[in-house]
Amino acid sequence: MVVVFLFGLVFGSFVVIQTTPKAKATTAPTITEFPVPTIQSVPADITAGPDGNIWFTEMTGNRIGQVTPSGTIKEFFIPTGFSKPNGIVSGPDQNLWFTDWYRRSIDKITTGGVVTEFHIPSNSQPAMITSGSDGNLWFTEDNGSHIGRITPNGVILEFPLPIGSNGTDGITTGPDGNVWFIERLGNKVGRITPSGSIVEFSIPTNSSYSAGITLGKDGNLWFAQESNIGRITPSGLITEFSVPTSNSYPEGITSGSDGNVWFTEHSGGRVGEITPSGVITEFSVPTSNSYPGGITSGSDGNVWFTETGGNKIGRVNIAQPIKPGGKWVTKTGFNVAVGKNFTFKASAYPTHAGDPAIAHVNFTATWPGHGWVDICGDVTAHTAKNVYSCSTDFTKLNAETPVPQGSLTVTFNVTDAKGNVNNAPNGSIVGQIVYSTNAKVDKAIAWAITQMNSSPANQYKWYGLCEVFVENAYGTQYKELTAQDSYNKYHTS
Repeated sequence: MVVVFLFGLVFGSFVVIQTTPKAKATTAPTITEFPVPTIQSVPADITAGPDGNIWFTEMTGNRIGQVTPSGTIKEFFIPTGFSKPNGIVSGPDQNLWFTDWYRRSIDKITTGGVVTEFHIPSNSQPAMITSGSDGNLWFTEDNGSHIGRITPNGVILEFPLPIGSNGTDGITTGPDGNVWFIERLGNKVGRITPSGSIVEFSIPTNSSYSAGITLGKDGNLWFAQESNIGRITPSGLITEFSVPTSNSYPEGITSGSDGNVWFTEHSGGRVGEITPSGVITEFSVPTSNSYPGGITSGSDGNVWFTETGGNKIGRVNIAQPIKPGGKWVTKTGFNVAVGKNFTFKASAYPTHAGDPAIAHVNFTATWPGHGWVDICGDVTAHTAKNVYSCSTDFTKLNAETPVPQGSLTVTFNVTDAKGNVNNAPNGSIVGQIVYSTNAKVDKAIAWAITQMNSSPANQYKWYGLCEVFVENAYGTQYKELTAQDSYNKYHTS
């Protein structure tokens, strides 16, 4: 549970491996803070919602908060009053579920703000809550001796802990389909099956004051301790990693989009990051006495956390820009005469599963002394293999730009449905453009150019003559290739 009750946290397992890794050198991510409108509301736990927003509890504000990825906060008043909302999670029913420590209930709130309350049979004070693999919600009890389960319909069943175990805190679903939790007073990590069978693992460090627990992308469970971050495998092997700032009371913990685990340091005023190998880096929260609490990974790829003392919501900006992918289908290199159609092909696709769909592809060309020119405009149609095609006869690359003779460099750029762009994801290809394969026409144009140069007074006559040669050689569609264009191409003939 959030350290507003500073005595809640957790302890122990059966194999001890104490590790003290070196902090890594890294470019610190920026931290952005958003003030909560209700003063002294003590924002506690936080989770990603089904609507793409971030949701959090306000322990003394009697509210549930919602913050958009851009930082706009909206609050929903809890109508029952005199509540202390603590843990919160997104449920299988597309609603948010939270624990009410004071009213001893599990509550449901829709994304529209409608709250429903379900009282706990044992009258215990619930701490944290998670969504289970069985389609139910599971919760811990701060002062009780049970692990609770509530169905989306509100039916609660409590499973008693082994004798001598009580005071549970963090809870999460493991890679094995079981629910894992922290026994704060018993100094253990517990595992409960969907049917209610419990196994416990002692934490090596005595009185470890453990708190939150989360599933890492490495398939292990990671949990926060007074001065360590613990890792437990699904088989129960525990490893502890020392946090550089001692007695910083790591509290909330979550798996980040970058593959690392992120945690808050309640007393240290920091947010920490630990790699799967145990390398820890700490980042100071801008607001002093912020007392960071809950933490979660948002739909935007960033890490979000609550500041119980600063009365703010923080965002650690770790999300990398989404760049759609692509590669050439056209073989490298081309040699094309103007008037002969040529088709460039490239495939385009989302880089990662869940990335936005591809919207369009642009093919662009450059040549010495000239900037890029769009060849075909936005290409939106593609084949079943996501191959986008751009065909041109190289008359002109757009309405204003004559095509040069010589070297031409072509690239393609991919844009997805959210406007994310990847320019030249697979490099460029270089080819040659030639103007004529008709020796007689070339000779005639060269002769006209010579006449034009030798008789400036009649240059427009020779311009026109060049234009006739060009039209006869390449067809009327090349009428825009004027005598001056021909002069530029053939004045050295």
